[in-house]
Amino acid sequence: MRRREPGRAIEDFTEAIRLGADDADLFTSRGAAMQMLGRRAEARADYERALVLDPGNEAARGNLLSLRSPH
Repeated sequence: MRRREPGRAIEDFTEAIRLGADDADLFTSRGAAMQMLGRRAEARADYERALVLDPGNEAARGNLLSLRSPH
């Protein structure tokens, strides 16, 4: 993901998902971009979807746990 352009990354990941790429890494990456922009509910949904697709996805699990931590 382009760290300086999370909005653009979200667009790219969303387009890939729309085209049928039901991939845990895409949802994890889009969730991370959402989280960077403070879109916590959307990030949570993406991390949860990633874990449905790949229950062993440690990045999604760790990012989801980080959302539960108070900031």
